[in-house]
Amino acid sequence: MGTSLPFGRTLGQTLLRQGSAFLGLIILVAIATVLSPSFRNPINLLNVLLQVSMNAFVAMGMTFVIISGGIDLSVGSIVAMTAEIMALLALRGMSWWFAGAIALVSGFAMGALNGFVIHRLKVIPFIVTLATMQVYRGAALLVTNGNYLYNLPPGIEPLGQGHLFGVIPVPPLIVIGVAAIAWFVLAKTKLGRNAYALGGNEEAARLAGINIGLNKVTIYAISGLFCAIAGVVQTSRLMSTYTGLGTGWELDAIAATVMGGTAFSGGQGGVIGTLIGALILGVIRNILTLINANPFIQIIVIGLVVLLAVVVDKVRQRVSVQA
Repeated sequence: MGTSLPFGRTLGQTLLRQGSAFLGLIILVAIATVLSPSFRNPINLLNVLLQVSMNAFVAMGMTFVIISGGIDLSVGSIVAMTAEIMALLALRGMSWWFAGAIALVSGFAMGALNGFVIHRLKVIPFIVTLATMQVYRGAALLVTNGNYLYNLPPGIEPLGQGHLFGVIPVPPLIVIGVAAIAWFVLAKTKLGRNAYALGGNEEAARLAGINIGLNKVTIYAISGLFCAIAGVVQTSRLMSTYTGLGTGWELDAIAATVMGGTAFSGGQGGVIGTLIGALILGVIRNILTLINANPFIQIIVIGLVVLLAVVVDKVRQRVSVQA
């Protein structure tokens, strides 16, 4: 956990981090355009936005958690569990909208449980969410016996398959709406200020009268809610779901968050930077696909990118301390 910094200095560092991420994205897009002229095809660019959307939802929730000084490894399992809850309810005749609402509440509750256990038992977030990652994934396997859920009743397809004006996919538009709300919460509300305070110095936040437990539960609940949104949108996009949905998404979410300028140690960062980080990951994957790179090489490259993001974050922290 980092030391507390004056708000103006923290804000300036956050803007610098996000600006660096944006510059990195521009350079990456330029490289992608040179490597493959197909990259700048409007259809391909829209496809990148669509592919990035699911990671963006999860990463925005992860941003709240990491800013507060925590980590959430259970996000992928929550995506799978909430997607299956919605699909099962819809298959049994419930309205899509009620099923979706229950899925969102379930995601919120699973995230809240993470926060409650972390605070109440004083166990580090890594251990708690590593455990609940298995618990939630196991529950998803249990309720479906590991089977795919398909032949879902119609009615929710526009959420995941629709296009505005017949061109722009709906999921990226939902991302923009959710991001606006997330930005407002972090930048303009007491909860947002408390999240930064927790990540900056939890003991100082406690002495300042901040309710640590309530804020932790709420922050992890928000992460769970964002995972549920991803689960709902992805299910409406595929009109099917399975227990393996979301596997490995926690790494993508962490990578997007850190690459976007959120300090891994907490106390600094923001949603806009996270969206840029998600785009960076999406562009990397897209260009590797366009140049027909071996799928196994893609995994290695993404892993190296995550490692680089963590190293850069560590360097930034040292420079910040010395400044």
